[in-house]
Amino acid sequence: MPIWVGTARPWCSRLDIPVTMLDIAGARALDESLGASLASYVGLDPDAPEASKGKDAVISELFGLSTVVTDDYKLTVLIDDHSPQELFDLAKDPDELNDVVNEPEYDDTVRSLIAEHLDPLRDRINTAQLADYGDYVKTTGQIN
Repeated sequence: MPIWVGTARPWCSRLDIPVTMLDIAGARALDESLGASLASYVGLDPDAPEASKGKDAVISELFGLSTVVTDDYKLTVLIDDHSPQELFDLAKDPDELNDVVNEPEYDDTVRSLIAEHLDPLRDRINTAQLADYGDYVKTTGQIN
């Protein structure tokens, strides 16, 4: 799940954790990683301007769904084909009470969020492993 620290802006995602750990250990960075090291944030004064600097978006994946959260939107899609499932306009609806995924005026927003934040991950998804995991969850009822 995304981590928010002190601001409304998404700040950290799971993609950042291995990059940060490698950075702290002084190890070689991961090739073509989409994560960013958070090591430079350690020890910052919470009121320092750079302490609240965030990412454009945070991505979370769980149970076959991907969610992109930006300052203004929260979009959830199916992992396998990126078909939109939910969209919340956080600027107008911060409590996420009105799902606008089927409203035509948001079609360009959905396409843009997918193209900018999810399409770069599409080639990295191991669909065979994802299918095996889905079968495991269905068969056992367990989530690991």
